[in-house]
Amino acid sequence: VSLAYLRTFIQLLQWDKNTQDILNRSRFVLLPIINPVGMFLKRRSNGSGVDLMRNAPVIADKLHPLSLYGGHRISSRLPWYQGSLNAPMETEAQVLCEFVKEELFSSQLAISVDVHSGYGARDRFWFPYAKTRNPFKHISEVFALKNIFDKTYPNHIYRIEPQSKQYITHGDLWDFLYDEHIKLEGNRLFLPFCLEMGSWIWIKKNFRQVFSVLGVFNPVAHHRLQRTLRRHIHLFDFLHRAVQSPQSWAILSTQDKMLLKKSALDFWYDD
Repeated sequence: VSLAYLRTFIQLLQWDKNTQDILNRSRFVLLPIINPVGMFLKRRSNGSGVDLMRNAPVIADKLHPLSLYGGHRISSRLPWYQGSLNAPMETEAQVLCEFVKEELFSSQLAISVDVHSGYGARDRFWFPYAKTRNPFKHISEVFALKNIFDKTYPNHIYRIEPQSKQYITHGDLWDFLYDEHIKLEGNRLFLPFCLEMGSWIWIKKNFRQVFSVLGVFNPVAHHRLQRTLRRHIHLFDFLHRAVQSPQSWAILSTQDKMLLKKSALDFWYDD
């Protein structure tokens, strides 16, 4: 999905003046894969059996100790293994963190999108936190961005929500990176999102996919793969535009920020 957008973007650069001007005002960086060994072996964990999205030094709130899905340290033979206690992060996780810090932390405004295949029958666009059901610091800006997206694309397919609305996990890399960023001095904004693409959409259309290792997470039929590769391009395009127009959602007065925070709390955290 990310490479499909990159190919479109590169073609636009060949002839579209607006796209060419975009790169005078912003940067666009892409890391196509962080778990090459796991991809080769067709499994979620890396070569050491560690789930990279449970590997950061982040402890979740109110997570039952027997909740394997939220991350555990029982055995690398079980899925969602965090790694050994007090061990350094896995090499792949460290590479991602160093990449984000180098490419995004120096920016006045940065948005990241972690592209995931996932369960569920809807495409979800998640923001922090995964470690707690409490709201994160920049909930006002995210709600303002959501409002603009809803108005610009009123028929979009995404459920925009905090990741904790679905489940809580230990060791989320983006929770870790976000918390590291807010420690920095200056008035910079970094918003990490996760595009969780609902795989059950395709399983409903072709139940035989559940008998394939990749079919559980990916569309198998060629026309459905094509549909997946094109369905998110408008989202990436919107986010790239949003980064260049922060006055519309990211630069808020104190009063606007308070009103947006109240609306966001009512909308996402009413319980």
